[in-house]
Amino acid sequence: MRDDWAERNRDLEEFLCPQPPSDFLHHPAILFCVVQWLYLTSTLGEDAVVLHAVPGRPVDDGRVNTVPVGLVRDLEGEGDLFVSMWALNESTEAAQRHVAERRWFGSPGLLLGMHTGHPLEQVLVDCGARSVPIGDHIPGRQYVMR
Repeated sequence: MRDDWAERNRDLEEFLCPQPPSDFLHHPAILFCVVQWLYLTSTLGEDAVVLHAVPGRPVDDGRVNTVPVGLVRDLEGEGDLFVSMWALNESTEAAQRHVAERRWFGSPGLLLGMHTGHPLEQVLVDCGARSVPIGDHIPGRQYVMR
């Protein structure tokens, strides 16, 4: 499991490591929140990452905010970058609609892992994002980014 998780999030580490994150929103499935918090704190430092564990906690400016799917509805604030590595893609249509209606929590930057042809892809493209195939080693998967 760790190798798969590390492989899927290697781009995330490379994206973040060149400079400290600002208001970065990371939206994983609840099962992976603690593992992702551990990974991100070990690569970026404990002060750079916050794990949301209670509803209604505001976004911490200047830190990576790791938010479980179940707490997204109560999330207050905006970010600079919204990231979801397949969690939103695999969530309910209601959850997807909620995040899209909130304009990705005001984040001008988007990075989502997604199954090719998923209906949410068109919503993202309409918001100015572009689809980038991951490669032949993971067929049917892509990143959608802006």
